[in-house]
Amino acid sequence: MDSVGLLKLSFMDLTSLKPHTFRGLSHVHVLAIQDSDLGVIRTDAFAGLKYVGSLNVLNNKIDSVQSLAVVRGNHIKHLRFNGNHVLVSPGQGAFAVVTSDGFTVVGNHFPCDCHLFRFLDGRPFGNMSADLFAGKNYCISPLELNGQPVSVVKQATVDRCLQTSPSAAAATSHVFAASIAVLCCVLLLHQVPV
Repeated sequence: MDSVGLLKLSFMDLTSLKPHTFRGLSHVHVLAIQDSDLGVIRTDAFAGLKYVGSLNVLNNKIDSVQSLAVVRGNHIKHLRFNGNHVLVSPGQGAFAVVTSDGFTVVGNHFPCDCHLFRFLDGRPFGNMSADLFAGKNYCISPLELNGQPVSVVKQATVDRCLQTSPSAAAATSHVFAASIAVLCCVLLLHQVPV
């Protein structure tokens, strides 16, 4: 499809936004994906989309974001990722955004967990500061923070999240499993005959 003024996709109930969903779509003034359940935004969902004035991802429920990549080859002027409810915090590298006129990421709801703060620590939005993101996006969980800005999460909590890593947690789990195995061997060796 080529040379479209406004393409508005709304009220969709998807399991995922699959790779190459928009391949061949070009020269669109506004592409609006809104008011939908998008499921998982898969890697390369926007691959093949070209020459878009404004890509608007607005007010959707998103289970998770594997990758939201808008690269120079897409020739997208502006990306708006606003008002979405993202149920699983994106991983580092999940957002790769290169637009000619910029982008906005405001009014979204994310789980305020360690994954979110590790994601933000990777500077996913380039020049957009983590403070700006934290002030203009909101917590969906934990329940006591629901609806509050991400910025209300105490800095000590954020620092703890950044000091721990998934690899550190995995190493701790391996040490625990090894300790249990050694304990079982010791108990078996010292077993008293009945």
